Amino acid sequence: MKIEKILMRGEKIMPKKNKHFFSSHKKSSAMFISLGFHAILVVVALYFVVVSTYTKKDTQFEPKKFKRPKMRERRLKVPTKTRKKPKPRLRKRLVVTKQRIKVPTIIMPTIAGVKGGMASGGGIGDSLGGLGFSMPELNFLGAKAKGGKVCFLVHFGIATTSVGKENNPYTRMTAYTIRSRLADLIKKMPEDVLFNVACFWMQDADAMSPKVIPATAANKQLVLDWMKHSNPLKGKYSHNFQSYKGNKKIKNAKGNWPTKVDGLKMPSVSWVYPYEVPRSKLSRYVPDASRNFQHWNRAVAWAILTQKPDTIFLLTNNYVGDCFAKKNPMKMRDVFKGMLTDVYGADKKKWPTINVVVLSTVGKKDSQAFARHILKDMFGPLINLTKGDGSIIRNITDYMNTQEKVMYKKFKRMYAE
Repeated sequence: MKIEKILMRGEKIMPKKNKHFFSSHKKSSAMFISLGFHAILVVVALYFVVVSTYTKKDTQFEPKKFKRPKMRERRLKVPTKTRKKPKPRLRKRLVVTKQRIKVPTIIMPTIAGVKGGMASGGGIGDSLGGLGFSMPELNFLGAKAKGGKVCFLVHFGIATTSVGKENNPYTRMTAYTIRSRLADLIKKMPEDVLFNVACFWMQDADAMSPKVIPATAANKQLVLDWMKHSNPLKGKYSHNFQSYKGNKKIKNAKGNWPTKVDGLKMPSVSWVYPYEVPRSKLSRYVPDASRNFQHWNRAVAWAILTQKPDTIFLLTNNYVGDCFAKKNPMKMRDVFKGMLTDVYGADKKKWPTINVVVLSTVGKKDSQAFARHILKDMFGPLINLTKGDGSIIRNITDYMNTQEKVMYKKFKRMYAE
């Protein structure tokens, strides 16, 4: 019908053309073109790098491994000279170490001494055990004590050389035996022990040395040299101090401690350092004293004030020389108590022990009972104050060795029978 209408209008009839896909789909084709274009751009963009970031790594060098030649180890050889170590020598000072030293016990011939309830030897010697130093025990004619710094105070007067009016080799065997046992004891002392010796009688107290000395072989020989002329068995004399009369050197030396007086002749010791308590000390300890210390108490005062030992051995035959104490042992004890406190301090553990040996007077009636009285009643307060020891020599032959006993019997037949 459309053809007929067209023909009726007189319009030309044109052949119908085939339309193209894109012309008929103009909008859709534009979209596909755009998508394709962008796809191409994306593909092209993938071939280009707009920004590249990277982290720079540290340069590392890898060493080449190669084998190094190995060298032999060679030790340096140095020639050495071996020297012999010198033998140790004893120093003059006593060295205390932490290591405990075992010291042999020194024991003299034993005798049943009368202790009178006295305390056994101890005192300052025991306190040193905590320092690792073992104090040797000394036995001097029955009195025992421990000590590393010892003073021996020995009666060398007429009581050791005579019996009554008799004075001969038989009566002098007492002095000879006492001197021999003292020498034997000192010979056996260890070298690290310090010691000194003084002899006394009445107004004389004479030291062997101005200070304590170690018990070396040379110093032990020194004791023998000092005593070799004292109270010999033979000769006409009374006792050791006989030659002192009129000796101005000894008199002047007493007030000027320590002054040596040598060149003394028999029957005295070879040399002396005479001593008397200075006036300043005398007035301090005995304000009302009219006379100086004498006999045994002068010797004890010398030991305390000048030597400061830890052990004192005193051998005497009587309790004399305490004129200011008037034979009052408690007063004498208080005098020495003040002296000990000044020198050693208030601690009694630091005080020395005072150990007393009383010699029975031969030929005297009830001599042993008298000796017990002297030891217990007179010296007892001083011994107990210092925790010392005491003994009595009942018979001097108990302390003689075999050779001395033979000599004693020989002299007894010659002079006493």
